[in-house]
Amino acid sequence: MSNHITLTEYVKKRTGVPLGANGSMNNMLKRSFGAPSFYLFWR
Repeated sequence: MSNHITLTEYVKKRTGVPLGANGSMNNMLKRSFGAPSFYLFWR
C-alpha cells in the first residue's frame, strides 16, 4: 500500500485552497516568502 498523493491534493492540504483556484498562488507565496524564520521557509 502506498501513501502517494497528487499535486492537487498536496497543494490543497498545504494552502487550504485548491490548485488553480482564485488566490492559490497568493497563498503559496505568502506561506513561503512570509515565513518568520529560515526553518519555517523550508518546512
